Amino acid sequence: MTNPKSEVLTNTYPHIYRRKTTGEMLRLSTAILGIEFAYSAETAFVAPILLLLGLDHTKMTIVWAISPILAFFISPLLGTLSDRSRLSCGRRRPFILFLSIGLVAGLIFVPFGADVGVLLGDNASQFKGSNSSIFNSTEEAIVGDANTSPIIGVIITILGTILLDFNADVSQSPTRTYMMEVCTPDDHARGLSTLTMMAGIGGFLGFALGGIDWNDIEIGNWIGGNIKFLFLMATIILIISVTVTVTSFKEIPLDLMEKANKKADEENKNFINNDELLESPVVDIAETVTSQNSDKFNMKEYIKSIVFLSRPMKILYLTNVLAWISFLSYALYFTDFVGECVYGGNPMGLQGSEELNAYNDGVRFGCWGLAMYALACSIYSLIIEILIKKFKAKCVFIGGLLVYSIGMVALVLLKSKISVLILSATAGIAFTTLFNIPYLIIGCYHTNEVVEITVKKSERSLGLGADLAVINTTMFVAQLLLSIGLGTAISVFENATTVIWTAAIFSLCAAIAASKITYHNL
Repeated sequence: MTNPKSEVLTNTYPHIYRRKTTGEMLRLSTAILGIEFAYSAETAFVAPILLLLGLDHTKMTIVWAISPILAFFISPLLGTLSDRSRLSCGRRRPFILFLSIGLVAGLIFVPFGADVGVLLGDNASQFKGSNSSIFNSTEEAIVGDANTSPIIGVIITILGTILLDFNADVSQSPTRTYMMEVCTPDDHARGLSTLTMMAGIGGFLGFALGGIDWNDIEIGNWIGGNIKFLFLMATIILIISVTVTVTSFKEIPLDLMEKANKKADEENKNFINNDELLESPVVDIAETVTSQNSDKFNMKEYIKSIVFLSRPMKILYLTNVLAWISFLSYALYFTDFVGECVYGGNPMGLQGSEELNAYNDGVRFGCWGLAMYALACSIYSLIIEILIKKFKAKCVFIGGLLVYSIGMVALVLLKSKISVLILSATAGIAFTTLFNIPYLIIGCYHTNEVVEITVKKSERSLGLGADLAVINTTMFVAQLLLSIGLGTAISVFENATTVIWTAAIFSLCAAIAASKITYHNL
């Protein structure tokens, strides 16, 4: 007796039901390379750009707060819309393309915001020096007077920053989901590992290109200097990489899935034996999608799911928030730290001055430190599973956070070029740890029924997917808290080393919180 199976789906979408080759898996993961390349441009240069525009650290960090607020509320809505999408081209690829368009807009607005501002009416006298033409390098074009800022250029650049940050964060979810939905379950682990590797490569390439002085190279100087060249490269690579991925495999439209599910349900009535239902993989896929589609987005329930967590989830959530505050403090402000504290530069210095030139040199060198972080992330992701099996998740989680904390303390004390390169690798260890172990812990909770249904109003029980989504919000919460407090701290202490001390202290706090997590047998 054979299992019922929809010939329409298996004949039209045979790739859904077979293992993928290495080349096919790389093609599915190429989009994440472009996204991470774009994110590396943001990480390396947005903070210096905003400072060069005349924003102080307090105002700059407020800008960073806008994107996580939007992502916190809009991300689940986009996820639900994606689940319900009935477009013939699929459910995930249209959202990947839509968010990529937002990314491209951000990549254009950020480096060219001040130039567009001049075209739209910003007074040229707001810029230092007489060579503020939009054809000159960004470093020359956007530096404003200490007492005034090119308001139109500032607004456009801030808008670009929000677009870039928001779309870079949110676009990773449909990209990951698309890969998993067009692959068999047996390919999921290999696919996620490939995604991590490609993300590390994208980040490494982006940071490495940012570390080159393109003003000394003809093509870089012709395009407009370091920042404009890097963002233009990021735009081109993003467009190519996303195109490669979204043209790789067709998705099964939701309407067709539901029809296959309905037909299979009718046929399955004839295949019941000893109360056991013989379903095919097609039925499993269709039923899963139908279930997802029936869950309507409810903002009230979404907020409750975050506020009312079980005790194990509360500790895990707190640990993640602390760890993300630590990591984002390093990632978002590292090049500014190198420019000011390692090279002794000043982003508010006069055009052509030694202190401004030193700052720009430091920002470029900071990119090489971030490149080492991305490289370490790719390498560590290949061995973290082995370490967990050998030393257990608790030891690897706490150890990774402590190594990072010690690395940041050493970095802020040494403040040398060699320490920038070597100690940035500890950030790669922390990032890989944070991107793996919390999700393994949640899976362990549900497998071992640590997260249980409870009658207490203060402890709500969620499904596995919901708990994973809740943990994803920790990055948004951390970025919001960091944006509110770090800029003020830098202004009070008048020293950019505050960002590295913040990374060290919060990583230590996260390690302490991680010691209280329920790991079960993981």
